[in-house]
Amino acid sequence: ITTNNAALTFNGVVIGNSTGNLSINSGTATTRFADNLAIPRVHSLTVTSTNAVGLSLGGQVFVNGAITTTPGTTTRLTAAATQTMNAAVVSLGGAVNGASAGAQGLTLSLGSGTAAFADNVGDTTALASLTVNTTNTSASAVTFSGTTYTTTGAQSYTTGVGGAINTTGVVGFNTSNSPITFATGTLTPAAGSVVTLTSGSGAISVGPVSGGATTALHYVNTGTATTTGAVTVGTLDFTAPSSISIANNITALTSGLSFPAAV
Repeated sequence: ITTNNAALTFNGVVIGNSTGNLSINSGTATTRFADNLAIPRVHSLTVTSTNAVGLSLGGQVFVNGAITTTPGTTTRLTAAATQTMNAAVVSLGGAVNGASAGAQGLTLSLGSGTAAFADNVGDTTALASLTVNTTNTSASAVTFSGTTYTTTGAQSYTTGVGGAINTTGVVGFNTSNSPITFATGTLTPAAGSVVTLTSGSGAISVGPVSGGATTALHYVNTGTATTTGAVTVGTLDFTAPSSISIANNITALTSGLSFPAAV
């Protein structure tokens, strides 16, 4: 579906036939789904728009294949609660924000599929929560290419054992006194990537970490700080946690280690 830079709105439930692909280009206007993309599912959904709000989602999204927003296509979540994207692949090319701070959450339910965030989440309007669940064990299980991922509530990222959770550049994961959890998968910062986890009084728990000499991982919280797997990184530090729990070996390739709380 292509519009001549005119808004496109689906006011009711959208269903598919499991093999059909829905591709929308609304030019400089917004594509809006007021309700669910439901079952029977469309096979894939692709949305392209250069509007400040390219895609507006008011319900849940069920797709057999891929959900794709092209680079620069921003997504706004508008439902009154957590919204779920159920798909084999989710590739979000633009930023994702809520309609009001702390009101909308996002869960990606991927089966054994992959997720890629090309831009920020919650940078202008924080989400209530951000959750990614996949059993994928590949080097591209989950990829964060933005600079900030901000929620008022909890963040949780889970892959299959050995699946990579990739970061690039300087990136911050931020909550308001709520937990940040990297579960099962391996946090894998690219060369030069600096990852800062800021959660106020919320707990921070990170599974295995596999980074090189130019990478860094910073825990910034007053709650508990936990490593649940082997950690290899250039620089690792902790800022004022209530306690530190270490489950496996830690290798700091560039800096020394300081533990400002009981271990």
